[in-house]
Amino acid sequence: MKKIKQLIIKNWSVIAIVIIWFGIVLTNFSPNTFLSGWDNLHSEFNFSINLKRALFASWQEYQGLGLLGGMGHGADLFRQILLWISSLVLPVNFIRYFFHFSMLLSGSLGIYFLLKDFVLEKYSEFGKKWGALAGAIFYLFNLGTLQSFYLAWEAFSVHFGFLPWLFWGVFKYLREPSKKNLLIFVLINILAVSQGYVATVFLVYVMALGLVLAGYVALGHSGEERSDDSRIRFWMRPVTAGLTRMTRKVLIIFLIIFCVNAFWLVPNLYFVFNDVGTNTGAKMNLMATEDNLLRNKEYGDFKNSALLKGFWFENVELQNNGSTDYIMGDWVNHFQNPYFSGIGYMLFGLSVLGIIFSLTTKNKKALVFLPVLLLAFTFLANDTIGFFSLNKILYKLPLFSQIFRFPFTKFSILTAFCLAVFYGVFISVILSCFRHSGEERSDDSRIRFWMRSSPVGGSLTRMTIILFFILLPIIFLYPIFQGKLFYVKEKAKIPAEYFLVFDFFKNQDKNTRIANFPQPTFWGWTNYNWGNQLYSGSGFLWYGIKQPILDRAFDVWSKQNENYYWEISYALYSKNRELFENILEKYQVNWLLVDGNVINPGAEKALFLEELEKLLMADSSQLTANSNKQSAISYKQKLELVQTFGK
Repeated sequence: MKKIKQLIIKNWSVIAIVIIWFGIVLTNFSPNTFLSGWDNLHSEFNFSINLKRALFASWQEYQGLGLLGGMGHGADLFRQILLWISSLVLPVNFIRYFFHFSMLLSGSLGIYFLLKDFVLEKYSEFGKKWGALAGAIFYLFNLGTLQSFYLAWEAFSVHFGFLPWLFWGVFKYLREPSKKNLLIFVLINILAVSQGYVATVFLVYVMALGLVLAGYVALGHSGEERSDDSRIRFWMRPVTAGLTRMTRKVLIIFLIIFCVNAFWLVPNLYFVFNDVGTNTGAKMNLMATEDNLLRNKEYGDFKNSALLKGFWFENVELQNNGSTDYIMGDWVNHFQNPYFSGIGYMLFGLSVLGIIFSLTTKNKKALVFLPVLLLAFTFLANDTIGFFSLNKILYKLPLFSQIFRFPFTKFSILTAFCLAVFYGVFISVILSCFRHSGEERSDDSRIRFWMRSSPVGGSLTRMTIILFFILLPIIFLYPIFQGKLFYVKEKAKIPAEYFLVFDFFKNQDKNTRIANFPQPTFWGWTNYNWGNQLYSGSGFLWYGIKQPILDRAFDVWSKQNENYYWEISYALYSKNRELFENILEKYQVNWLLVDGNVINPGAEKALFLEELEKLLMADSSQLTANSNKQSAISYKQKLELVQTFGK
């Protein structure tokens, strides 16, 4: 019992983080629902087929007519393996919840240990622990984190969860370049590899790491303690000796990163050099890229960038009550109260003070993150004086506007991470100025100057200050504890008939192809009406079906897939039965999956379901709906399978 008590006392701050995280889990998990919608990965629908797709990721056979993978599909391999193991004890509907919740905890603990073990190591033990806790809570409760998880997607969650650990591993290896620490760094990178599913997120990490290492070298870190006359000896010895040791470490770090990620990165680079024109020239991207950049620019002024407030706050969608409203409606209402925006600006200002304190206390390990913050904030503040001109130049570079067409989603987590680091520095320096348990105050007279005229030495005052700064980020985003972490429409009750369809296709020839209907628009986005719930997203059927599906979500990666859409749409809307059948034969379509749950808000007639039914029921030598419909099974009036061409 005594050992347990000592363990609790020693790790009280970690326990505090876990308790706060557990409160988030309890208030945001909805039983009997799947966390699904918008962009999502549902490998839990069929681990067998999805693991194979991740293992043989260069060619994505299941995506329509088959295509060269333009995303880092292979990067999801290790994540899927871990989720498959977790599926042995977790119900299938909780697995995706579990993953995103675990990333929240991982990121919070990661930045805590990064701050405690490295960034804040020069401050008092008292200030160090509280500063690390404050930084962890800031990282957990900020608008960048909220918007990344509100419409949860795996790559961004992994980026949040492992970014602090990646830097922790780098600092640990630089301090002591042993085989053990090298292995730890390798393992962290393996766990973080899924951020590469969106290759630009991985690129952001590499850019940030490059700046940190450059700063580490420039500020004179050598991994060894120098004596007081090191500045004199620096000029008396060959400069190359220290640089060579440091360069070797840096090269090893980047070599490890490349080797760990090469299995998905090389195929992705092959796509970039050989087929990127397909992506940039796709109808969807031609229509959306400029609009997306303008949406980001609208929130690129300083007042929104300082709050980490992005374009998600203006996105609207048809809601369950039948009205069109903001996706983040609850949060839009929350910030109509100016006090909460004021807290956000206060948090930003305190982080800026943390930068100043890092300079005055010569905290080199904190200052290496200053260039990273400037980089990330530049992309967020793309309509702010001082940052606008640089953005204008960068976006004239080839492919740059396509790669970073959503700069907020790529850089908001990194910005939040850096601000959390400096927030932790601010708290640590302030608290290090107090005497605690016989500890000396901070040695830096410039910091003590701030405290000299204030009666802040008492325990009560100290605890009041601590609680104020610890609770400030939580108060800022307290609706998270009201179940507002995830978009309400993403807590989906997926109808059982979809899983019956999955079961049906398990017993069918894997070399057949499915055409799903209706497809009223070229946008790779589908809206569903499941009775009392609306659902929208890029799709989920292919995660449970091994056969290729001709869905619009894949058109941005294949001209052939997009051509199929234009051809089949023309045939359907012209009611040309013969042409319709010829196109199905041309593209070797064996199954039609007609989903009456699909809606097209504002243009319901474009679904063309009645006209499609007439084509399918027509007496035709090729469409064998009447003879095969029973064997194909109708699971529900609104969800039908029709087999074609005698397969």
